[in-house]
Amino acid sequence: MKAVARAGDAAATASGRTNYPNDKAPTATGAWAAVGPVAETPVTVAGADGKRVIRSASCTFTFTGTLTSNGNAFTSPPSVVTLSPGTRTLKVGGSDPLVDGDETSDSFGNTVSVTSTASWRTS
Repeated sequence: MKAVARAGDAAATASGRTNYPNDKAPTATGAWAAVGPVAETPVTVAGADGKRVIRSASCTFTFTGTLTSNGNAFTSPPSVVTLSPGTRTLKVGGSDPLVDGDETSDSFGNTVSVTSTASWRTS
């Protein structure tokens, strides 16, 4: 059984890669960063431990740095990482909730994940 995710339980982790788009053929060097906080979608009809249960979470990431060809400033197109739940035994407001350990990443290694210690649990 896993703890359901509540508001504030989702987190974003920017990739540690320093070459864009990849190490084999980099067009820019720099770093990834999250653009703003994680956007969580709460279930409005239920909560756990005083916080709303969440059914999805997303974050936007961008890579900023310099072009390897000429040294000019570079910012990548945004990469949106959205974490959606799997099918759960417990439905909350008719939706499957996110749970502790849920995680997804984009092709660059940017990640949205859930860590929860809520008292509500599901499989």
